[in-house]
Amino acid sequence: MQGVLMFGSPVESVDGVTAAWMAHPGVTPVTRYYAFDSRRDMYADRITGSWRALHLPGRPQLLGSTPPHRLAHQLVTDRRIGDRRQSHSLFITDRGPRGHQDSPVFQKVWAAMLRAVRQPSGIAS
Repeated sequence: MQGVLMFGSPVESVDGVTAAWMAHPGVTPVTRYYAFDSRRDMYADRITGSWRALHLPGRPQLLGSTPPHRLAHQLVTDRRIGDRRQSHSLFITDRGPRGHQDSPVFQKVWAAMLRAVRQPSGIAS
């Protein structure tokens, strides 16, 4: 199975106006999309506006460094990761916050998102 993983993206919405391409369904159904962003991201409002325009299922789910048993399609963290500019990308890189045994804090979230798009149901367990 395939799907779409979005990290801090798309930044295609400004003041409620979204890019035209979001109005047209893509080949991949939105039930196979998983998105992750930081609430502290300098583009957070634009990104979640884009998620709404894409009609991602559900609502943003606040999470810590461990994914929930049932993964939502819209994931957000409120963890402080530098300033608003740094929060746009550090939550998705190896240079970001480190956790247990010096591994990236959100490594388990990334892995759950990958599992979700690989499973026929699109639901990570």
